[in-house]
Amino acid sequence: MIPSVVPTESDTLIRPVRLLALGGDGVGPEVMEPTLRLLQRESALCIDEAFAGHDAFRQTGTTIDASTLTQARTVDGVLFGCSATPSPPPADYQSPILLLRRELGLVANIRACRDPSGDVIDVVMVRDCIEGLYSEVERPIDNGYLAEYRVTRDVTTRIAAVAADIARNRHGIVTVVHKANVLRHADGLFRSAAIAELDRKGIRHDEALADAAGYHLVLKPRRYDVMMMTSHVGDILSDVGAAIAGGLGLVPSLTLGSGPPLAEPIHGSAPDISGTGLADPVAMMLSAAMLLDSLGRRVFAKHLREAVRGHLQERTRGKPLRTLTVYDDVARRLDASLEMASTPS
Repeated sequence: MIPSVVPTESDTLIRPVRLLALGGDGVGPEVMEPTLRLLQRESALCIDEAFAGHDAFRQTGTTIDASTLTQARTVDGVLFGCSATPSPPPADYQSPILLLRRELGLVANIRACRDPSGDVIDVVMVRDCIEGLYSEVERPIDNGYLAEYRVTRDVTTRIAAVAADIARNRHGIVTVVHKANVLRHADGLFRSAAIAELDRKGIRHDEALADAAGYHLVLKPRRYDVMMMTSHVGDILSDVGAAIAGGLGLVPSLTLGSGPPLAEPIHGSAPDISGTGLADPVAMMLSAAMLLDSLGRRVFAKHLREAVRGHLQERTRGKPLRTLTVYDDVARRLDASLEMASTPS
C-alpha cells in the first residue's frame, strides 16, 4: 500500500480532490484520455488538463509554462503521461518531468513491478530521483566531462522513510541496494543513512550490492519485497523488473516529497505507435490508482486497481491490443465492482 500524504480518507471527503493532468508527448495523451474517463466515476475528483512536453516546447519555447507550474504546486496531485526528449536536446531544453520533480520538491520515486497474478514478481522499488547521477551537474574536463554523483543524508533518510512505510503494509522487509564496496563514501553514506532510518522505524532490512541485486532479481524475483536504491540503479533495475512483470506498459510509478505527489507510467513516449490506437494504458491507469491511494481515496483506488488486474489476468499474451479495447474491458469491470459495492447486502 502506498503511504498516504493525507491523515485519513475522511479528510478528503470534505472537499473535492484536485488533480492536474498533463498528457505530454507521443502516446502520453492517448493513455491519459482513457484513464481520465475512468476517474470520472469518482465524483470527489476535480481534474484540470494542461499542456507540457516537447510539443509544448516547440510551440511556446518551454516544456511547462509558468502558469502550469503554479497550478501544479496548488493541486492535490499531478498525473503525467510521458515526454519525448529531442536528440540532441537544445541548450535551453528542460525535461518536463525533471522540472516538475524539482519544482514540487519530490525525492522518492516508487515503481511497482508486478506480473498480472503476482506469482512471478511483486516488488516495489523506491529510488532517489534528484541525486546520484541524476543531479544533472556536469562539467567539462580535459578530453571529456565529469558528472557529479551526489548523495546526502537528508534525501536518503526521506527515501528510506517512504520505503519503510510501504514495507510496513507488505511483508515488512526493505533491501538497501548500493555499491558501497566501490563508492565507499557516497554509497557508504547512502547505506548507513538508510539503515539508520529503517532501524528507527523498526523495519527489518537486508542489503545487496547493485550488480548482485540485478542477478538475483532475474533468477528469483520473489526474493525481494521492497527495494531502495539511488537514482540510476533504480532506473535500471526497475526496467529489469518490468521485463519480468510483462513489459514497461504494465509498470506504474508515483513520486513523493514535500509537494503534491506525481503519478506517471515508467514507459516512454513510443513515437513508433503514437496515433495508431495501440498504446497500452494499463500503466497510466495503475499510476492513477497509486496517486489516489496517496491522497486517501483508497476505496476507489482499490476498485480501479482490481479492475485493471482482472483485465490483465485474462489478457492473451502476444495478442495485439488496442487502447480502446483495454479501456472498454477495464471500464466494464470497474462499473461492475462499483455497482456491487453500492448494492446493500
